[in-house]
Amino acid sequence: MLFSATGFSRQILSVATLPLVCGLLACGGGGQPSAQPCPSLPGPATSGLGSIVDVLVANEMKAQGLVGMSVAIAKKGKILYTQGYGYADLSTCQAVQPATEFQIGSVTKQFTAAALLRLWNAGALKVDAPVVGYLGSYGFDPRITLRMLLNQTSGLQDDIGFPAASSWLNGVSEQTVLSQIAPAPLHFAPGTAYAYSNSNYFVLGSVIEAVGLTTCADFIKTNGET
Repeated sequence: MLFSATGFSRQILSVATLPLVCGLLACGGGGQPSAQPCPSLPGPATSGLGSIVDVLVANEMKAQGLVGMSVAIAKKGKILYTQGYGYADLSTCQAVQPATEFQIGSVTKQFTAAALLRLWNAGALKVDAPVVGYLGSYGFDPRITLRMLLNQTSGLQDDIGFPAASSWLNGVSEQTVLSQIAPAPLHFAPGTAYAYSNSNYFVLGSVIEAVGLTTCADFIKTNGET
């Protein structure tokens, strides 16, 4: 399993999951700035789709103060245009490439929700069923349902606030994370309030894997086409 720096969400985004995907993934540029400024990179394309996209990206990077980003535009699983912009590492002046990997964080949540609803539509699970029915070995509050996780009304604490969260960036097992989420005191009684928590969607991802008998990434790759 992979974690992102902004919520340890499962990194499962694929251009094959949507009829049309335009992904703009930004990063701050790793490492310390080099002693000398990094050289200027090539300007925008002068023809084709790139001549439109490159200008839009350049303007957005300037407005947002972004060091580097990559873009992929696809339709029905076919890549139409992909390009890297700026720098991935300022300490080495390493330029962003189209295939540079980014931590995409909460972008994955919509795909997690769609995957879970696919399983519900297929009759493999019930959205109003308790989480303990699918992840029984972790001691989740029996009042918490899958619908509450989807709607951010479970009361679960956000996993990025746990003391051990700083070590999760280096990778730990799914079981380790779940064993900390489940017993943590709830912020409120399940279903009585709303509070955004990355834990909700981490748990949903685990339910998908338990019911689908595969990883989230593989499930979405297999079931992503509409």
